[in-house]
This record gives sequence, C-alpha cells and structure tokens, in this order.
Amino acid sequence: FFWGRPLLVGGNGGKRGYGVGVFLDELKKWRPAVVVLQQRDWPAEGIDSATWFSRQPSLQGWLTEGYRQEADTGTYFIWKRRDLP
Repeated sequence: FFWGRPLLVGGNGGKRGYGVGVFLDELKKWRPAVVVLQQRDWPAEGIDSATWFSRQPSLQGWLTEGYRQEADTGTYFIWKRRDLP
C-alpha cells in the first residue's frame, strides 16, 4: 500500500521517520510481491504518484532492480517482483 499524497507534498520532510528514505527502508524490509503506481491521481499538484516515484532515484533503482513491469492499464503501472513466477 502506498498513499502518495504525503510524500508528494513533502509531509514532515526532514523529520525522523518520514520521507523517501524511510519509505524505501519499508519497501526493502517487506518486499511486496506487486507494486502498483497510479497515474493522474493528483492532477492539482501537477505530478502524479507514478511520476513522482520514478523521479526519486533511490526508489526507481529499487523498483527496476527487483521488479519487472507487467502492465500499463492507462491508470496504473503494475510491477511484479522478479523472483516470483
């Protein structure tokens, strides 16, 4: 589960326990089987969750290293962990 809004707007950025680094730590710890990134979810912000995620070098590196894109539905990019059939 990823609720992008707090990260997109920098909620509590710089505080311990928040931000991209903590989010990445959680992703590494829990290794979700599937990662789904939504497109056009926050039009008022000028950036959607999928675009924001892809512009974070550490998150994009983690994603492309361990996951393969399975689908683009036009609303969602769906990625599956590489070590799963």
